[in-house]
Amino acid sequence: IEKMRVFWEKNDVPNITRKNAVFLWQMMDIIQPEKLLEIWTANGLSAINFACKMEKWNWKITTIDFSPKSHEEAKEHFKKIELQETIIALFGNALEVIPTLEDTYDFVFIDGMKRRTVDFLELVWNKTKPGWVIIIDDVKDELAEKPTNKFVNKIVGWVRPKEYIPGVQKGLKEAYARGFLAGYPMVDIKATLTF
Repeated sequence: IEKMRVFWEKNDVPNITRKNAVFLWQMMDIIQPEKLLEIWTANGLSAINFACKMEKWNWKITTIDFSPKSHEEAKEHFKKIELQETIIALFGNALEVIPTLEDTYDFVFIDGMKRRTVDFLELVWNKTKPGWVIIIDDVKDELAEKPTNKFVNKIVGWVRPKEYIPGVQKGLKEAYARGFLAGYPMVDIKATLTF
């Protein structure tokens, strides 16, 4: 798996990040899913990461992709690591494939066509088991390029020395970048400094 990841990173193949993989593994430890549905297989790295974590449970992964090239590439990767029996790779438009699925899932990972995320969510809603988790990845890709965090200084007068304010701003920027949970950056935060 690591050799594949290095190749994909060197060749700018879009894939799940290491941070996201760790977060998903943490969620899987909590849920311990038996049936997982992934929307957008790509080259199969996400499904392989899921499989590595799920190997201690009785499990099955169903993954859907609409690109013939990606679908075939993922199937080859699954075969190479001998996962072709437990990862079911379906080809087609997820909007058409999801309604035909007979299984119900306790873990759903939506990572395809961002403009269709709500449609995917509506379709998988009734394909879930009690105690399910649905995770949507990359909903706001543009956040990485356009920071949306704001800092407002509402201190009036000389309550605190002005020299402290840049330090507060710096600390907030570091906290935004570091995140609160599992190292994920915080976005769309407004901090107001008052007294």
